[in-house]
Amino acid sequence: MTHRDIASALGTSSLFCRLDEQGRNALAARCTLHAYRHGQPVFLQGDPGDDLFLVLSGAVKLFVSSPDGEEVLIAVCRPVEAFGEIAVIDGGTRSAGAEAVEDSKLIVLSRGVLAESFRDEPAVAEALLWALVSTLRRITDRTTDLVFLDLASRLAKLLLALADAQALGQSDTGPLHVDLGLTQSDLAHMVGGSRQAINRILAGYERRGIITRDGKRLILTRSDELRRRART
Repeated sequence: MTHRDIASALGTSSLFCRLDEQGRNALAARCTLHAYRHGQPVFLQGDPGDDLFLVLSGAVKLFVSSPDGEEVLIAVCRPVEAFGEIAVIDGGTRSAGAEAVEDSKLIVLSRGVLAESFRDEPAVAEALLWALVSTLRRITDRTTDLVFLDLASRLAKLLLALADAQALGQSDTGPLHVDLGLTQSDLAHMVGGSRQAINRILAGYERRGIITRDGKRLILTRSDELRRRART
């Protein structure tokens, strides 16, 4: 992996796409590249927040743990999504944990590198601000869903969001695909339900021809019905 490859990845991310070629190349020269195996922690909740991460390949889940070991899954980051920005900005500890759910390669930017980028490239600071706004909107949307949508509707909305994030299907009329690097327990944590309830809902969707299960892949054969249930 060359600096040019890293610069190209930075250019396709929402955080750094506004940098010109010279700026991307300069930043890429100061990045590091780390590989993580499936199931390997990237950082733990409460760790110092010294770095920002950008997914180059694979997928990473972000989650919050309770003292008794219960988890709430916040998000799954895929190429070229960034995470870890909150602790990097405020200098605090990690508010969530991160774990690779597939073999993954991550671009790592230290707080020092980002601080210099803020001075040299105001577009980076602006992009981080929008990233924080996006995080706030996601939290607000999830809270609203928990209040106003039932579990089946929340799951339908999540499946559509995962399909859109993976960009494996672009047409509203054709089937969308979701390659799950997640267990049913993970899905349950993301929508505030139990694994057993998620299994029942998926089985019901399958019986009605709304989805088809192919190993860890879900084919959303009737995405229009899922959108109706998700009220989107």
